[in-house]
Amino acid sequence: MKRSLIYILVVLIIAGWIGTLISRDPGYVLISYDGTTLETGVWVMLAILLVVMAVAYYAARFLGVLQGTRGAWQGWRKDRQRTRAEELTEKGIICFQAGEYERAEQLLMQGTDAGGGSVINYIFAARAADAQGNQDKRDRLLDQAIEVDPTVKQSVAIARADMLLNGGQWQACLESLRDCRNSERVVNLKKDALFELRDWQGMIELLPALRKVTKDSAEAFDFEKRVALARLSEDVTDEAKQIVYKKLQKNVRQDPDIVLAVCRHSADEEQAEKILRGALKSNWSPRLVIAYGELGTGTLAKRIKTAKAWLKQHTDDYALQLCLGELYRLNGDPVEAKEYYQKSLNINPTPEASARLAEMLSFEGDYVKSNDYFRQALKLTATSN
Repeated sequence: MKRSLIYILVVLIIAGWIGTLISRDPGYVLISYDGTTLETGVWVMLAILLVVMAVAYYAARFLGVLQGTRGAWQGWRKDRQRTRAEELTEKGIICFQAGEYERAEQLLMQGTDAGGGSVINYIFAARAADAQGNQDKRDRLLDQAIEVDPTVKQSVAIARADMLLNGGQWQACLESLRDCRNSERVVNLKKDALFELRDWQGMIELLPALRKVTKDSAEAFDFEKRVALARLSEDVTDEAKQIVYKKLQKNVRQDPDIVLAVCRHSADEEQAEKILRGALKSNWSPRLVIAYGELGTGTLAKRIKTAKAWLKQHTDDYALQLCLGELYRLNGDPVEAKEYYQKSLNINPTPEASARLAEMLSFEGDYVKSNDYFRQALKLTATSN
């Protein structure tokens, strides 16, 4: 209250002072322009200027309010369009999930016309067109999605590849993914397409990327083994087999099925011997031991020496005894061969050892014993089956 009285007192003092100045000397202002003159007092002119400035100030504020109102209107209108587009998009996706593809496509495209223009509209509309068998429209819609937002090029390529894969266009699927980074989705699409094409070499090339995205190690092992066996079973050179073998993970390389697929029927006996010996050093396997004895004669001396060294740790291994019997047979030493075959049978009777011993006895003319061992081989075979 006191402060208000002080303000009023100050205003009255200033007003009185200005009134004194006006009564003492009103001043004189003359404005002349293009033959027209304006005469007035200084104080009147100052009053006019103050009024003009006040009018200009409030006029500017009024225009600002109008501009803000216009902007608010435009903002509301855009929000309304966006809401409408989102509603249409949502309904379109729901229809798509329900299998109403024609209706879904209509709603999704209406969503773009309503001002949405979202990439998601074009991609789902393309999927709806694809589901209706309209591949040309599908491709046009996917291209439009890239035009709307070029940064989604990879996402569109993945969507296209997915539709191509489902449509049985496996090579086109791979083409669509050619420039894509190897994400989990991309790698799995490539894997499925290559598998359908039976492109085992392409699958071998994809294995490093598959290892990075596969979370289940057992599943990864089984898949890599299956692919490797499929590739190795093809009519390929020893060099090609070696390339495939080296690209496999260590645990897959040591698998007996893989080792046998690489070594059996190999023209390079020394390489096969090296692979078998290395595999047995890491993973002792009766199948590989027997295969070691069945290689040719080019590495016979080395294999006999190696197998006899293994006896120190595997004395009671039937497979090693069978292996040594085969090695001595190949070496032309029937006495040693029969001895090892018999030791193998004593440890674990197998059709292989019985058949080998029967063959040797038959060759020597001991047909009675030979027939006994042949019958034993047949009986063991029937039992194992």
